[in-house]
Amino acid sequence: MKNFRFARSLAFGTICLMAMAFSTGGAAAPESFRVQIQLIWGTNDQDSPDPKHKPVEPEVAKKLKQLPLKWSHYFVVNKKSLQTTAGAEKKASSIA
Repeated sequence: MKNFRFARSLAFGTICLMAMAFSTGGAAAPESFRVQIQLIWGTNDQDSPDPKHKPVEPEVAKKLKQLPLKWSHYFVVNKKSLQTTAGAEKKASSIA
């Protein structure tokens, strides 16, 4: 009977350790990654009213055209990159 309790406790401990490893991704320290934020102007006009605005990249334009938005042309007003970690909160201040 003692062996059964020991085996059951060992199995439970192993499952808990595996769950902890999977929930943290198996990494001891959080990985950082880069996030890019873009403020985009949408319009049906061929050109943006501000000559400083540049057209969005083709892959971004393709994704935007798949959305149910009413505009057909998109321009980057401002772009910002942030370095952050999973679960962290960070403000992207003054992007406009």
